[in-house]
Order: sequence, then structure tokens, then C-alpha cells
Amino acid sequence: MVAAVEEQWGFLLAEDLGVKNRFTGFKVRGREGSEIKVRTFFRWPEKEGMPLSHAEAAELYPFITIDLIDLRRSEERESRGLVTYESLGYKIHDYPVTWMSDSEPPPEPWDVGILWSRPKYRTLQQWNGTEWIPRSLQIDLPIPYDFYYQVTTHTHMIAHDRELWSKLMQYAVRDRYGYIETDTTVRRADVLDMSPADGRDANGKRVFRKALTLRVSSELPESVEPFVLGRRIEEVRGVVRDMRDSEVREEWVTTAEDIDH
Repeated sequence: MVAAVEEQWGFLLAEDLGVKNRFTGFKVRGREGSEIKVRTFFRWPEKEGMPLSHAEAAELYPFITIDLIDLRRSEERESRGLVTYESLGYKIHDYPVTWMSDSEPPPEPWDVGILWSRPKYRTLQQWNGTEWIPRSLQIDLPIPYDFYYQVTTHTHMIAHDRELWSKLMQYAVRDRYGYIETDTTVRRADVLDMSPADGRDANGKRVFRKALTLRVSSELPESVEPFVLGRRIEEVRGVVRDMRDSEVREEWVTTAEDIDH
């Protein structure tokens, strides 16, 4: 995932928002060169909390519905261990940490404990009132999840059915390199299935439907406050001794500056 936008919604809300935005804003051709806006809904359209009847929904055609049909832990993408917060490359929703910025630190006076990114050193620094002290924020690797959505188009005209699907396959989703943008991230979005579901409504009128199954990747932090503020290790010393007489065979010193370079 990479940084995209600043607005944040959080787990579940962000995925819904990203998918809806991806399938919103399409139009199909009407009579005499006019355009018909295609509306997008979660599940079947409702009014005051009650699903619309087919007669009421007839005025909304053509439209798109989105259903969250499954949510699964993605074990094949899962890894465990600690990583630095900086290495994630994106901001996690609702986590109590100052977001890293490529700009200069704020002007003095700074509060004790403010964390700020210093691109020159590619590490977090903490201002203690006198000097910058290297710090590292560690976090448990997030738990990966897969969201499964069914996106369905509903039209009364075969021309609208074909035109809408043509636009969706060109501009909304693709079989390769599909993605959505949401919650400061770009998420992978895979098309798993596309199939027709044509039929007739309760009044016997033809309805052309196409159903698309979409899988969207996500991550959920393992704990609400996983951050551990620790001092950066500046030097590591090593000694190799002979097990028989404890004689020193080798010594070495590695510094943080050696690693940085």
C-alpha cells in the first residue's frame, strides 16, 4: 500500500467507501444525445429504511448495487513479527502517533515527545527540549483480510447493459492490476468472476443484470495501541571466545552509522 489521500475512515468503512467511489459517476446514452446518470447503492435501494418495491425502483433504472458478501482472514498473505511504523509506508487509522512528514520540523518551541520524520536520516527523531534523539516506533505486523463484494448492474435496456459494462471494464475494474484508493492507501482489487443474471421483475418486465465478484485487500492492526517507543541502538559489540580456554579469537564493533551507509 502507498500513500494516496489524507482523509481516513477506518476498517470496514474505508473499504465500502473505496468500492462505492470506484463504481460511482458513470453515465449511459439516452434519447437524442442525452445522458442518463447511473446511481450507485449499497444493497437494494431503500426509502426510510424500507426496500423499494419493484414499481418504485423502476424509476431508478439503470443503477448499480454493491453487497459485501464475505470477509475472510487472508492467511496466505500473513506474516508475524515486529516492524517499524515507518516501514509500513502508510498511516494507520486512529493510531496515536504524529504522522511522518517530509517537511521540516515545526518551529520552536516544540513540546517534549513530539515525533517528526527526518528524511535525511530516514528515521524518527524525538525532540527532548535540547537535542534530537533517535527513536523507533515498533508495531506488530497487521492481520491481512480480504473483502468480497458483489457489484451488480441493473438495466431495462440491452443497450444500457452493454454500454455500462463496457465502461466498468475499462474504467472501474480490470482483470489485471485492479485497485481502489481509500483511507490514505491504494488497495489491490481482483476480479474473481463476471456473470450474467438476467431475468424479469415482479411486473414481468425484462431486467438485464450483470454480477461482478470483487476481492479487495485490507489490513487490521492486531491491537489498539501497539506502539513501543524505544531508543535506537547505536553500537553492537561482538566477541568470539574459544570454548576450551576462553581465549578471545575475534572481536568486532558495528555502529548505526555503518548500517546507515
